[in-house]
Amino acid sequence: MNLSENINLPRTIMNLFDGDLEILNDKKVYDLDEVSFHELKEAALSNDLNAILLVIDRLFKQAVADQNSDHTIFLSYFLYRYIYFFRTVTDWEKFVVGKDEIKMADLGSMFLDNVAPFFDHQINFFINNYSDYIEQLEVKTMSTVLYNEINELVLGIKKSQEFDHKLMAVEELVRYFQDSRNLVSLLEGDMSEAKEVFLTVTNEIKVDFQSMNNLISQILKKIKEMRVE
Repeated sequence: MNLSENINLPRTIMNLFDGDLEILNDKKVYDLDEVSFHELKEAALSNDLNAILLVIDRLFKQAVADQNSDHTIFLSYFLYRYIYFFRTVTDWEKFVVGKDEIKMADLGSMFLDNVAPFFDHQINFFINNYSDYIEQLEVKTMSTVLYNEINELVLGIKKSQEFDHKLMAVEELVRYFQDSRNLVSLLEGDMSEAKEVFLTVTNEIKVDFQSMNNLISQILKKIKEMRVE
């Protein structure tokens, strides 16, 4: 079995993009102009992730220039999301080299044996980088409570040996980060530059992990549709 052809990660991401495009085109949330909508549709048809990223980046920069905070926050999610997807496809292409013929006894082992190691490495990379940021930004001096709570969640990810346990620990961290009011309240007082950077970095890793979970769910769905030879 050819891992690259059967999983087809770019196509899997484009399937996710079909749903994202509906959100981007929701007039109640964001007034996407017809030209940009057409560009995104064309990029989807061509399976060009870079083209999608360029359009979203342009829209984000325009929102920043217009000082439209609601649109900036909204578009930052999609910008981080598609930067993640773009980098993931690049890394995946390197990962599948030499895996043209994968033998699998059953579909249950297909993911854990051949796909999970890729995402396991990705999680380790992201969480180690985030840990470094926490120390560099001296989050402990901003809020001891926040620092200790995040470190406990991060440690839970690092200590997880089984992939399914690690994934659950990642989901727990994401749930913690989703409570943005709690994060801001624990930072206390006015926002310094370091605090703003912390919130930006935290939001980025939250979106990375959310997007990763979406991608894994789609891959598992695809595997279930396969037939064991």
